[in-house]
Amino acid sequence: MRIVQVLCVSVMWLAAGIARAEEPPASGPAPAATESAPVAIGTNLPLLWKNGDALSASLYVGVSDHHAIRGNVASYKNLSTVAGDAIVGILANSDGSEASFSGRTTDLGIAWVYYPRSVLDGFMLEAGALRRARDVSVHDSNRTPERVTTTTTVYAARAMIGWSWLLGRHVFVATGVGLSVGHESGTELFETEYNGMTTSANVSRIDVSAEAYLRMGAVFGL
Repeated sequence: MRIVQVLCVSVMWLAAGIARAEEPPASGPAPAATESAPVAIGTNLPLLWKNGDALSASLYVGVSDHHAIRGNVASYKNLSTVAGDAIVGILANSDGSEASFSGRTTDLGIAWVYYPRSVLDGFMLEAGALRRARDVSVHDSNRTPERVTTTTTVYAARAMIGWSWLLGRHVFVATGVGLSVGHESGTELFETEYNGMTTSANVSRIDVSAEAYLRMGAVFGL
């Protein structure tokens, strides 16, 4: 009989334990949901990487539903263009056909980006700071001096507008255009080939440049 009593008590205790386990949790404040900030990494078009013509990358870090910080680095050759050749030719009273360009420009920038719709999606406004290091040279045998080498640093403010396409949740394409205004300082070297004369001059001037970029890449944390 005692064994039966002990067995009954054990069954009742086990049933009570199961019932307590199945009870809904006590009401109270729900734990705060943790949301990771969206992060994106984008580069310029791979077809421009050939021979190091242009290498660019941007890191986007979302700080709210509509705001992000964009860090940017870019290094690109001082490549000849039709427009550039034409300008050089006009200034030198030549056709610009023998002008050649060399050297590189390196940019470092950081900016605040506002998206009215949501981060990385739709229209955007960007404002930030830029450091641009120029180590470039232009040579044209039809003008005097024939070669001008510019070694300068620009510190500027940059403002841009653009659009970002969010493709699914993990791919984006973004483009922007705008203007930078700042101060350029450094030196310029002037070389005249027919008499071997070389002169230099200090540079301290206002720099106004058109700005544009195209980025495509991956998104994390959305």
